[in-house]
Amino acid sequence: MVDVRRLANAGSPAITILSVLGRVALLGGALTLASWQGALPLLLMALGVFIARFVVTLGVRAAAP
Repeated sequence: MVDVRRLANAGSPAITILSVLGRVALLGGALTLASWQGALPLLLMALGVFIARFVVTLGVRAAAP
């Protein structure tokens, strides 16, 4: 949502794209490290990502005008 707001407010598309790519790379690296520990840590981390996304989405919707 922050990226959409940044683009809508005439933010730099390059910065927005780099921000998205950075987050994807960081998440991919963290999930890769978790996968080296086994299936359970990977599944728990993936569950955490889904829960965090849900909570943040609810917060953004509640703050939207």
